Amino acid sequence: MHKDMVHHEVFFAYYCVLLMICSWITFFFIETMRDNIHMRDEIYRSEKLSVLGELAATIAHEIRNPITVSKGFLQLLKSRTQNETDLKYSILALEEIDRAEAIISEYLMYAKPQAEKVEKIDVKAHLSNVISITEPYITSKGHIVDSQLDDLYVYADSKKLTQVMINLIKNAAEAIEKNGEITIHAFAQNNHAVIEIMDTGIGMNEEQLLRLGYPFYSTKSKGTGLGLMVSYRIIEALGGTIRVQSKQGIGTKFSILIPMCMDVDVKQ
Repeated sequence: MHKDMVHHEVFFAYYCVLLMICSWITFFFIETMRDNIHMRDEIYRSEKLSVLGELAATIAHEIRNPITVSKGFLQLLKSRTQNETDLKYSILALEEIDRAEAIISEYLMYAKPQAEKVEKIDVKAHLSNVISITEPYITSKGHIVDSQLDDLYVYADSKKLTQVMINLIKNAAEAIEKNGEITIHAFAQNNHAVIEIMDTGIGMNEEQLLRLGYPFYSTKSKGTGLGLMVSYRIIEALGGTIRVQSKQGIGTKFSILIPMCMDVDVKQ
């Protein structure tokens, strides 16, 4: 009787160990499959956007020339016209041309996101400057901004990093309907500088999250999606990534991860 109990206990112990091993193997395979699917999607996305970037550069250069000529003639007509109606139409036409030129510039930026001047950047000082630039816009919408910034350093193009931050902060402000808050954190994690931009806006669903960063997709009624697309490309060119978490009715968090400065020389 005693031997039977011992055999049962040994068998049960082996069974538990085997079950744990099988569970671990199953979990490992599931995670591996998820990683492979994510990697495949990222490769597909990168290839697709790379082709689009080359096409965008070609089209943008070809369109910019006739637009420049048209703008010049409109400015000439505007300076000569005495009719108020014609003057009004000339101003509207010039404003639309300026908007078209801005979109073309974003296309060109997307096609060539590489940093032109890489330098060691004090993230805390850089973000403080960006916040001082964007705060009037945020407060004009009735929102407040709070920041918690650690001392961090990265190698990047200052102007392009500023472009990314302003774009994301501006998007955060526009995602909040009224009396909201934007929180900006900067801290170190796993040899990366992490910059988080959180808002208390309307948030996004899963479908919207999956489409972020693609051209011509925007959650804003008048958005082109190019600003966020360019932001993704700039951060990717720095060897970093952008991650997004969002819940409808609660808000959105953009996390920018950039390799930290490790005190090595950078080839410019």
